Amino acid sequence: MKKFIKLFVLILALCQLIGCLSACSLFKKEQEESDSAEDTVEEAFVLTKELLSSYCIVVSSQSGEDMDAVAKVLQRSIKDAYGITLEIKNDLILEGNDAFSESEYEILVGNTNRKENLGFRREDMGYALVGKKLVILGYTNAVANNSVIEFKLDILKNAPDVVLTVDKNKIIENVYDYDTLLINGVDITKYKIVYPFACVNGENEIATYLQSYIADKTGYVIVTDSDASAAAEYEIQIGDTSRVTEEMRTERDNSGYRRTNAYIGKSANGLWLYGNKSSMYTAFTKLLALSQKVDNNMVIDVPASMNAKINTLDVSVMSYNVYWDLSIDMRDPQDVIATINEKSPDIFGLNESGRDWINLFKADSSVKSNYACVEGKAAESGSNASYNPIFYRKDKFELIESGTKWLSDTPDKMSKLADAEHYKIFTYVVLKDKTSGVEFMYINVHFDGSGKQSTHSALEEVRRKQADILRNFTDGYTYLSIIMGGDFNAAPSSNVIKKISTNSRFAYCMDIAKKKVCDIGGTKVVDDDDFQPTEKSGTLDYLFVTSESVTVKLYEQVDNAYRDEEGNIIGCPSDHLPVYAEVAINY
Repeated sequence: MKKFIKLFVLILALCQLIGCLSACSLFKKEQEESDSAEDTVEEAFVLTKELLSSYCIVVSSQSGEDMDAVAKVLQRSIKDAYGITLEIKNDLILEGNDAFSESEYEILVGNTNRKENLGFRREDMGYALVGKKLVILGYTNAVANNSVIEFKLDILKNAPDVVLTVDKNKIIENVYDYDTLLINGVDITKYKIVYPFACVNGENEIATYLQSYIADKTGYVIVTDSDASAAAEYEIQIGDTSRVTEEMRTERDNSGYRRTNAYIGKSANGLWLYGNKSSMYTAFTKLLALSQKVDNNMVIDVPASMNAKINTLDVSVMSYNVYWDLSIDMRDPQDVIATINEKSPDIFGLNESGRDWINLFKADSSVKSNYACVEGKAAESGSNASYNPIFYRKDKFELIESGTKWLSDTPDKMSKLADAEHYKIFTYVVLKDKTSGVEFMYINVHFDGSGKQSTHSALEEVRRKQADILRNFTDGYTYLSIIMGGDFNAAPSSNVIKKISTNSRFAYCMDIAKKKVCDIGGTKVVDDDDFQPTEKSGTLDYLFVTSESVTVKLYEQVDNAYRDEEGNIIGCPSDHLPVYAEVAINY
């Protein structure tokens, strides 16, 4: 009996062992199938010639004509290679509308709102298959265009039956200041920046500024969208969006918030920047001021909601085209210096200033004792080369950054636009107020003008392009208040001036000044040949400010003209009058 029991137990144990082995074998098989399935998901998709005909080309709805042109180049290149014409559409998604929906097969050109773009950085170039989407990299038009060229040379030139697989992706990476940005411990790539669908205080502009700043520092271009879009896991709310809860509003109001304050609220899934247009911009800059470098990451920690009163920094500025020739008998160059000393601005910039003018200013005892000078670079080579120097009060400001750029397609080297008559530049400084710690930028610029012997029919277009170049530069400094002055060689009603002050950060100081002194009727009141009154009188010299952060208390076209006993103008210290402004920078 005992032998029978032992035999039974042995058989039972053997069955259990066989069962376990079978289960293990089955688990192993399932695991191998699962691993194989995962490998299949990641590696099996192949973009073939046959599938390519099912694709459409997608660009951002917020991109301009230049990015559309890049998409059209890709469209033509695919047609040349494969004989198929793909539809081009924007990335706008409207629920229930098939015309504005996301497709399974898409070629994404540049920075779209599709999630497949999120893993790439702004200056990354090349192309990549992400899932079933083909991404043509490039946040800027230039980078996207170069990526299209790479795709044409590598792929379309040979028109293979297998267009692309993930192992053939080509990504050329750039180097950035930081590996990433962590906001309250969460990687920035998980965030979305949201503004109200009906923007009344420029909330979408603040969202763009924040997006641009993050991209400059880390390379990651975060999605910005209205609150009509689907919610993300983590969000930065700009203004009174539909995502803002009653609890968030209660916390804001209990903090003693006033409409003119800058408010940074902490929410369960992100941050909330709130205020009027000016104070929201200040909230944006205060948020950036919280950043620290940890390892190679930028870290912003907001332990609790912040409610800050807006302060102001008063700054006076002057711009003066001094006329290049100091030997003109009809004027005394010392009167130019005397005018500046009389107004005593915190910052002033000179146009048409050669080396002789700079030396003359530096030799003046008052200028020498009060001001430091950033000469910048000469616009062109030669003994009569023109500079755009900037003088600033050395007891009040500390120089943080400075440079000179050419108003051309290659701004970092001596060059000019194809139809320009002259080499033209702008010099800039980033200054830090020694008392408050506030940093801001001043730009001194001189646009192209016609020569004495002829007028150039294309100069209006040249100046319009120069305005674009200048604005492209300032777009990289959305986190700074900017004051910009100089001789723009264009009337207030011209397309050049409209280009600068319409639908942009900048406003003409005379348009928004609380007090104006402009009785003389323009800044060009004498002819540059004989310094006698001219019939071509008009405004050519301007001061602009970033209106979301700077208010203008006073704007003045300074009347320092020479007059006869009857009060008639008979000459000037220069062929231009200087312009002067007293402004307040909010911080």
